[in-house]
Amino acid sequence: MNMIHTLIDRLGGTRDVARQLSLSPSTVQGWKRAGRIPASRLVQLERTLGIPRHIWRPDLYLTMPSPSFLRETRHD
Repeated sequence: MNMIHTLIDRLGGTRDVARQLSLSPSTVQGWKRAGRIPASRLVQLERTLGIPRHIWRPDLYLTMPSPSFLRETRHD
């Protein structure tokens, strides 16, 4: 099972995600089958479902390090 499949299932399944996005279930099922969501849908997914685009397509987006990672480390 790929990450897209898992995310869609946790969001209520193919039909529920399709309904929230005003898409056909076959479109969402195609994403699950392919294991990839088209880049053109990522902003819509982020806005509608609240999951950042880099989670859906980490191959397209670099994630920012956590703020603690940016802090200067001291070696005494």
